[in-house]
Amino acid sequence: MNKRETLVPLKRGLFILRYVRARGTAGAPQVFVRPSVEAESYIEVISAPGDQPGVMVAPGSCMVVRADEAGALRVTVRSDGGETDAELQLEPLGAGQAVIGGSQRDLDQEVVPDRRFEEHQPRLEGLGHVSRRGDVSSLNGEWIAGPDAPSPIEGVAFAIVGNGGVVIEYQVLVGGPNGSWSNWTSENFAGTRGRAQALHGIRMRLTGHQASAFEIEAQALFLGASIATRKGRDIEFISPAGVDPMVGLKVAVKSSQSRRRRADDRDVQASGSDGRPQQSGRVRVFRASNSRA
Repeated sequence: MNKRETLVPLKRGLFILRYVRARGTAGAPQVFVRPSVEAESYIEVISAPGDQPGVMVAPGSCMVVRADEAGALRVTVRSDGGETDAELQLEPLGAGQAVIGGSQRDLDQEVVPDRRFEEHQPRLEGLGHVSRRGDVSSLNGEWIAGPDAPSPIEGVAFAIVGNGGVVIEYQVLVGGPNGSWSNWTSENFAGTRGRAQALHGIRMRLTGHQASAFEIEAQALFLGASIATRKGRDIEFISPAGVDPMVGLKVAVKSSQSRRRRADDRDVQASGSDGRPQQSGRVRVFRASNSRA
């Protein structure tokens, strides 16, 4: 699987993000869009009804972005073995304004992340075995099952890529008459498949020489309960009633607070001293100065 991540500085406003075209002869890569870490509380990504939230699967797709304050979007282009070249267009709705550094005349710019940030930022890849669906993959901060599609989760596996200094370990509480906590593991599948034994709990922790620089941010949904949220280097979820299955799990590994602030400061100031964005990478973002009629 090939992936490329791009940070897109954004001013306050309402925008349409369009997937214009993909390069290469293989199938079009998928585009995943979410606010940067510090912008999660004031930037919202709104997908079309029926679309997977925050995902554009092919050229022609679009979504609305609402920014109550200036911040940044994190755009991930993912391809199953093909090219990760994609061209996007970001249009402000309302009065024309500069969206991504530079003047409104500079319409064709490639915006790329700060490489120092990417070198240290871990990426979490997950897999969950979901009842009646089979194995379902997820990326950092994506739901396995969850509020929009709740279903018992019978097992999980997680791995951190892109940073060898931090490791995520986990153990699961398997339900059923003989249910018990599994052994701690990393990168291996924990739980069961095809036995109708849903998870009733999970514990997760970060280890490694860089573990203190990161934290886990996770949410879990158990049948009949509200969504629970945990944050830290060591977290635990257990079914409130002790017998209800886990029907949703979302896990992300992110920089600790001080490093996140420094990283997002760089995100918002990604343009160079001359006001033009830095040039490299393959995710091209075009800016439009006015909304379409």
